[in-house]
Amino acid sequence: MKKTISIAVCVAALCACSSQSQESEPTATDYLLVKIDETGPPESCRIEQLSTITDDLELYMVEFDRYINGQKQMFSQMQFTGHDGIDFVRDRSTFLTFEGAPCNTYAVEWRNLECINQSRDKIDCPEIRFEGAEIFKSISVVD
Repeated sequence: MKKTISIAVCVAALCACSSQSQESEPTATDYLLVKIDETGPPESCRIEQLSTITDDLELYMVEFDRYINGQKQMFSQMQFTGHDGIDFVRDRSTFLTFEGAPCNTYAVEWRNLECINQSRDKIDCPEIRFEGAEIFKSISVVD
């Protein structure tokens, strides 16, 4: 009986771990994919973002101003230093932390984007797509 319970616990743990790793595996895309996950308690807004893009676009860094509900919050950047050795680079960071209000009360805008390549030259920014953006009131990129 103890052996059966131990096996069931191990199988349940293995299933939980494999489903988590599938959710967090980045994808190689020809556009900048920003995957947003809410990681804080419901009464606050704490976001982790995982950004990925194919390495052949040679994107090293994206710099931008972040506005929340029309107010400038801060200068932000994503630096693509990780590489999977196959075909994409990634950036993982904590994006927002606000206490006292859930994420769906915030309209987020990225403004004044500048994209930089590996040689530290400015380049045209790729298309940006958000995954998980429905947790906000809105999220957009403004030229």
